[in-house]
Amino acid sequence: MLERFGVDVLDETLYRALLVEPEATLDRLAVTVGMDLSRLPQALARLSELGLILIDGSATCEYSPQAPQYALELLIQREEQRLELERLRLHEVRATIPDLVDEYVALRARILGPEVEVLDDAALVRARLFQLHREAKSSAWAVHPGGPLAASEIDQALPLD
Repeated sequence: MLERFGVDVLDETLYRALLVEPEATLDRLAVTVGMDLSRLPQALARLSELGLILIDGSATCEYSPQAPQYALELLIQREEQRLELERLRLHEVRATIPDLVDEYVALRARILGPEVEVLDDAALVRARLFQLHREAKSSAWAVHPGGPLAASEIDQALPLD
């Protein structure tokens, strides 16, 4: 369940064991979880970094699990922050689409006169329609000779509606 947050299965098992038996010794935890005792301190340190357990730092180095409602909420909040940053990055990339489309159309379209453009493939036509859609003040019309469009072509045009 916690793998989505970077917690491997063995570390999650350790966290759950601490929830069930917070007073367990390191030896007992190692046996309960099926982990080599030498690996246990590293696993506990990872759980502490994630906020799933607290380490008191005393000479006895006591470990106590954070209550799940707090620990998981913390993990979820971190993931939401990460996703929000990613959403902002994607928004920045999306903002570059019009410039790339303009460059693409400018390099590929042939202008034959003040009102005549030759767009010789479907991808170029869709790119030009994207431009027209973006720039239209009230509406943009397109004519497609040769009968009805295939379903896949209609699907590609839907974002422009």
